[in-house]
Amino acid sequence: MQPPAYGKDGELSFRPAAMKLFEALQLIQAPRPPAVERARYFLACSSTPVHPRTFLHAHLLARCAATAIEIDASRYGDLTGALEELDPAGYRGVAILLEWYDLDPRLGFRRLGGWSPAAFADILATVRAGFERIERAVARLAAAVPVALALPSLPLPPIEISAPAQALDLETALHHHAWAFAARCAARPGVRLLSPAELDRLSPPAGRFDLRAELAQGSPYTLSHASALGELLSRLLAPAAPLKGLITDLDDTLWSGILGETGIAGIRFTLDGGAQIHGLYQQFLESLAARGVLLAVASKNDPALAEQALARPDLLIAAQAFFPVEAHWGHKSESVARILKAWNIAPDAVAFVDDSPLEIAEVQSRFPEIRCLAFPTGKPAEFPAFLHTLREWFGKPSIGEEDRIRAQSIRGAAALEAARTAAAGSESFLASLEARLSFRLSREASDQRALELINKTNQFNLNGRRLDEPRWRELLARPDAFLLTVEYADKFGPLGKIAAVLGERRPRAAAVSFWVMSCRAFSRRIEHATLRALFRLLDIETISFDYRPTERNAPLREFFSALGIAESAPEIARSQFEARCPVLSHAIQEAAHV
Repeated sequence: MQPPAYGKDGELSFRPAAMKLFEALQLIQAPRPPAVERARYFLACSSTPVHPRTFLHAHLLARCAATAIEIDASRYGDLTGALEELDPAGYRGVAILLEWYDLDPRLGFRRLGGWSPAAFADILATVRAGFERIERAVARLAAAVPVALALPSLPLPPIEISAPAQALDLETALHHHAWAFAARCAARPGVRLLSPAELDRLSPPAGRFDLRAELAQGSPYTLSHASALGELLSRLLAPAAPLKGLITDLDDTLWSGILGETGIAGIRFTLDGGAQIHGLYQQFLESLAARGVLLAVASKNDPALAEQALARPDLLIAAQAFFPVEAHWGHKSESVARILKAWNIAPDAVAFVDDSPLEIAEVQSRFPEIRCLAFPTGKPAEFPAFLHTLREWFGKPSIGEEDRIRAQSIRGAAALEAARTAAAGSESFLASLEARLSFRLSREASDQRALELINKTNQFNLNGRRLDEPRWRELLARPDAFLLTVEYADKFGPLGKIAAVLGERRPRAAAVSFWVMSCRAFSRRIEHATLRALFRLLDIETISFDYRPTERNAPLREFFSALGIAESAPEIARSQFEARCPVLSHAIQEAAHV
């Protein structure tokens, strides 16, 4: 956990220092291992691309340590033409630095075209046409690769002669067209819009524009602004995987006050009680829960008292949002261990929030991979930085149905495990689940949940390999490719889409390149049913697997071993599978071949 940065007034700062040019060059020039993965990106900008390309290159290297990065850039002065001509094949993503002069040269400082009010109508018409051309190009590119788009970030020239504090008609109309364009682009799958608010945080507007360098070299960005743009574009093109769960303390964290001292009625979380940041934290957690983030409680408290406090009707988050609730007087690391076991996820996918540095240190000493964050009790000035950090850890671009039912499925898994323990035999127990499986065979590259499973699943994972979106699309575009996805539900509730198999058909056979299954679906013989579905839907006799052992895919190794699949020659015949397959009691609701 990195230490927080404090400003001159002792307040927590959430504006980190920009990467320096010499630091960027050191990253780029550092030797790379010979066998690393290679990735090419395209940077579209009309200015001299040296500094934006350098910082984008360096920030991508910082985020993708095992990847050799290459950055191609557009020719000077023609962003729109470059986008229209660009072939996205071979690129992992496209970054677009759009500025006002890309839409009309009269909105820049290097071209003399007149700032007479008589030209305003023509400028607006030219800008509208420019946005339309760029939008068409963005739509075409985003259908093939991720596109990171930055709206104009440099100042408009003083084309309207008014007091600087007043925005007149042309300025407001230009920004209206820019935001309408941005909204249309952001609504397209594959387009990731750079947040102007986050850019303002990293690069205040007054420090962005270097007119001297623009006039001399066609390079309008200050180094600090070029660094900020490179950092944010790299976050959009190579986003970090969001965390899956948050474990929170109660006293002086979820609410203000010590429950054992003040009682249930004495805890505070509103403006009247001087505890507004605790209420805001509750609202934030409720929003995380709605987005599928798992929430749990680890508190040193009387369990009955904690249960009653969480049931207060005026709390801004429902008690049902937390599972499990660990309230006792033991070590919090013990609570965290039990929560991780109940969730069946790794510590590196979890955050722990507590107001006590001692408790944080105790948890971190046992689980160094957990992201720990101190709640700023009594320090409202630090609360924006606190929320910003959580947004960095948990933010994701979209919410799917599997996100919405994740917490419910975890509770269902706990109930299932309790029922399994109470059951007399495994066969009768599995038959009692009323399990329903839905298989879908397709070549749909738009299935983002399947891609997410491949890039997040570790334990039941054929080889640990990951896929970026362009490679995903390329594989599914092959005429013999197939994608099998699996959805599951039983009497304890739905799990949603929990498995994906990607491979290629061959004569009477199939070669599987990727096979992953969520850990939430373990111990229900879904993997056996998936193999049976592959044999049946593809009408094949043999399946081979691109298997590689990893540190974490022991469940898949055990499954292969039980079926007699050798690690040295990972393949299985249909007859061999049927001879070793246990009894399957799932109801197959759908086996669609698309």
